[in-house]
Amino acid sequence: MNEKKYLSAEVFLKKSDETMQELQKIGTTLNALTVKTDPTVEKPLTDSKSSITPQGKNTAVQGMQSDISLDRIKVYIHYPREKDGKAAEVLSDFLKSKGYLFANTEMVHHRSREIRYFHDEDKEAAQLLQRHLNDFIAGSYGKRKFTINIKNWGRYYPSASKGSLEVWVFF
Repeated sequence: MNEKKYLSAEVFLKKSDETMQELQKIGTTLNALTVKTDPTVEKPLTDSKSSITPQGKNTAVQGMQSDISLDRIKVYIHYPREKDGKAAEVLSDFLKSKGYLFANTEMVHHRSREIRYFHDEDKEAAQLLQRHLNDFIAGSYGKRKFTINIKNWGRYYPSASKGSLEVWVFF
């Protein structure tokens, strides 16, 4: 009888894994359909009625991408433990596939989870990066709870380059 329960549980887990893989593929497809803008033009290349932005409580953050030119954003990913290095590299590749100009990783000992920006005009880009990071975590680790704060560090580093964001993370 126990063998039947284990077999049923195994089948259920296999089907759950297949469903998660399908959902990840759908998420990747939806992300590929995100509206891009031309950085030399003030308005999006498509009108707002044809945008494929999902509706929901995060609509303000989701709609942000059409206003932000990711090809000018440099992301520095800092991770504290050697075992987080592979995940940081995968995150870097994920961000580059989203259109970020640069996403570099470096092992730095720390105990915080935050996204740092240094200029007021980079706040929206930091919020969009937070969304992309949450998408990455949801796709890579399932429904794992992941909280990351956004902080302006401009008063400490006023000479930091515009368009530079730092991700201080551990997985």
